[in-house]
Amino acid sequence: MALSVLTTTATADVKVGLGFGIDALSSLSGLFYSETGPLSSIRVPIDFDFGLRIEPDILIGSYMTEEDYGTGTREATNTTLGLGIGAYYTLWKEGKLDFYAGGRLGYATYNHDVTYKNTASTDYESGSNRVSLQGLFAAEYYFIDNMSFAAQVGLEAYHGKGTGDNSDETDDGVGS
Repeated sequence: MALSVLTTTATADVKVGLGFGIDALSSLSGLFYSETGPLSSIRVPIDFDFGLRIEPDILIGSYMTEEDYGTGTREATNTTLGLGIGAYYTLWKEGKLDFYAGGRLGYATYNHDVTYKNTASTDYESGSNRVSLQGLFAAEYYFIDNMSFAAQVGLEAYHGKGTGDNSDETDDGVGS
């Protein structure tokens, strides 16, 4: 079976693209829990003429917060870096609109570095490393031949391990 996939892939027409993404909904929910800020991604979609898309990506996010605690100010720097790969299959096409479904496997690291100013408190660092598996459904609209806008919805299962000052914590769950 693997040989037939490789043979089919070798004879197929392939289009390689470059995409940029903003993880809007999960970023907003993450902001409510102070876990993440807006996340951006760089994606390289590789489309085969028989409907398969392979999509490696890099996830990047960074933001700072500053809070006043009466006796001093706390400044936090939050960063997220990740790598992933997705595989999707085109379900159907309707004019300039493509519908596809598939999954994504990803690894991300989140760091939360805190500095207390004007106090005797010490700095601390926490974060987590997370592996996730997502099932996704998406629609992509081509407004011109080689440019499109896409939206994805799905379900994610993840497992994380704490780093820094919370290195003994684990984090498992399901999200959207």
